[in-house]
Amino acid sequence: DRIIDCLDASLELAKNGEREKSEIAIAEARSLLNSRIEIMFLFVSHRKLDEIEQCIDKAESYLGNNDMTSYYVYCSSAVELIRDYKSTEYPTIYNIL
Repeated sequence: DRIIDCLDASLELAKNGEREKSEIAIAEARSLLNSRIEIMFLFVSHRKLDEIEQCIDKAESYLGNNDMTSYYVYCSSAVELIRDYKSTEYPTIYNIL
């Protein structure tokens, strides 16, 4: 998923000391999420999507304030929440039956 790819890139760039590029990558993740969120709201719980959105908001804010420890926590949490969302909310034969 492109959102996860952007968040992973942001994490990697931040770890390599490239904070400005990391900010660009997380902004792209936010943009992608925002472009899909209204459609996603039609099919899944708002609570899960709100939680993902809040993690990205917090990660972006902490990155901007150079609080790297908190940034890593929230950005990693967003990735895990999206992965969990994909495995439980996307219709597959395993979660339909």
